[in-house]
Amino acid sequence: MQHAKPLSRIVALFTCVFLLSVTGVLAQGKDKLTLKPTEGKLPASVKKQAYYYPAFKSGQVRFVNGVSTSSLLNYNRLNREVEFIDAKKDTLALADMQFVQTITFETDTFYYNPKDKALLKLVASYAGGNKLLVQEKYDLTNIKNVGALGMEYSTTSPTSSSSNQVLGDTQNRLKQNETMVYSLKNDYYFTDNAGRFVPASKAGALKLAPQQKEKIKAYLQEKKPDFNSEADLRTFLAFVAGL
Repeated sequence: MQHAKPLSRIVALFTCVFLLSVTGVLAQGKDKLTLKPTEGKLPASVKKQAYYYPAFKSGQVRFVNGVSTSSLLNYNRLNREVEFIDAKKDTLALADMQFVQTITFETDTFYYNPKDKALLKLVASYAGGNKLLVQEKYDLTNIKNVGALGMEYSTTSPTSSSSNQVLGDTQNRLKQNETMVYSLKNDYYFTDNAGRFVPASKAGALKLAPQQKEKIKAYLQEKKPDFNSEADLRTFLAFVAGL
């Protein structure tokens, strides 16, 4: 009978660990990726989730000099590279992205923003030349350590710079009991009537139609759009197009 209380504590502790483990499993969806230390290779399941399309598909790359080429392409949201399959059936990353103007598929068009090194998908175009675009990517949001009894706890809160260190040295430096957690994120952009890419923000919104700045200020003050909401941004750009 003297062992009943310690035993009950142990049972309660393991029950807690089990529930925490189940919660962690249920929390892993399409918007999250968990990576463990590797020798530079990604599991097939992670690669599949990282790609924008379920399979490589025919696309056309148009360069700033007007030259175009076609290949089987896909966008890797984890390393933020456009990948293609060459004649030897090897998967390679498209180099010299600063010279890429657009990448087009049957229904999608992507633009490359060299300033932010970001591949932006066209969401909508508006009268006057403004566009709404989005960069879809996986950001490093947590590094977890496995402690006693297999319980995971956060050991690092990544900075904005570390969130860009997707693979390679960052992953290889992890200890065997650590994992990296990446979360899917959308960053929205506008283009002004000169075709320049502008982050979707209050400051960016005021650059879209300088001659209508006061009306845009009034709209932003009244409507208070969420610059992370595609619906709000669509409504705002429709307003600007009607000025």
